[in-house]
Amino acid sequence: MNKEQAEISIQIALQLKQFHPDKSVIVVSPYSKQNEYVKNCSKINDITTVEHSSLDALQGAERDFVILNLTISGKQNNNTFINENGRFTVAVTRARLGLIIVGDLILMQKLCSWKQFIQMLKEKKNIVH
Repeated sequence: MNKEQAEISIQIALQLKQFHPDKSVIVVSPYSKQNEYVKNCSKINDITTVEHSSLDALQGAERDFVILNLTISGKQNNNTFINENGRFTVAVTRARLGLIIVGDLILMQKLCSWKQFIQMLKEKKNIVH
């Protein structure tokens, strides 16, 4: 679990809802403990306008804005789950209007599924860190 990334994701989601109140916004993570933390933070702070879901549960669905909370950081060694091609495809294709990825950029560049995608985003100047 990565509390910092979860809290950043929630804040981004709230800002999106503030500027786009009629659009759907969801915070997604591939890890169940991270989703539980996001759910609990939302409940404690009475946040009802932002959805949260596991990555697998989002398969086949779309939202206007998706905040993808990758959870992993350089401190963690187990990154095989998010590196699977099927999950990568689901992760980056569920947003109709915008995808925001919250994660460890240096670590993600080392993962086969993400390396080329991140390079494309850098070339288009679509990465903020």
